[in-house]
Amino acid sequence: MRFLISLTAACLLAVPAIAGSLDHVPPVSDAVVKKECGACHLAYPAKLLSAETWIKITGDLPHHFGEDATLSAEKVQTIQAYYSQNAGRSQAGLLRISEQSWWLREHRSVGQSKFTAAKSKANCQACHTGADRGQFED
Repeated sequence: MRFLISLTAACLLAVPAIAGSLDHVPPVSDAVVKKECGACHLAYPAKLLSAETWIKITGDLPHHFGEDATLSAEKVQTIQAYYSQNAGRSQAGLLRISEQSWWLREHRSVGQSKFTAAKSKANCQACHTGADRGQFED
């Protein structure tokens, strides 16, 4: 019983540390990922999602969130390898960063008007000017 209490306490203490660690994450360092993913949106840092999620996202680029983002097989392989090797954790089945529980927690006090002004919850740089450098602190 003592072990379970200790384990639970350790897990609860780790949650804020994990959430806080997302204030700064390593920015994308791969040239192909920067160029290809960054051509349409922020080249999202790999730590924001799990390897499994990145594989799903990049595995269906002809239908990439309603857009055709088709790339050569070689580029897809490079992007998948980069994201897989540098991934973090995420909730299974949720492909959008803005649907992850940590993202929702971090943005719970943000008014709808900010998201409307940003034109999309995916437009991190509208509020986080250092997002391209992996800096997401307020």
